[in-house]
Amino acid sequence: MLCVSVIFQIEYSGEKHYRDAAGVVLSLTDAKGEVIASRGEQSVTVENLVPKTTYWFHIRARFADGTWGPRATTQSETLADGMFDVCFFSF
Repeated sequence: MLCVSVIFQIEYSGEKHYRDAAGVVLSLTDAKGEVIASRGEQSVTVENLVPKTTYWFHIRARFADGTWGPRATTQSETLADGMFDVCFFSF
């Protein structure tokens, strides 16, 4: 039986484009953030995100020997309440 301890790092940033009252297109950038998922966690909730904003999430694993795996990237838009769940599973 092989037992592997994995820690996940989730880095994210967001960007939103909108028009002001004069019709000028403006951009809002949400600063980069990071969440570390501890060993044994199967899901992580990223909170306090800007509503209706496109976010890029970069997820990678740190293995028991200390090395980092390759990044997986996904993109999603937040809902009106500004909350987005990032879920992953360990086997």
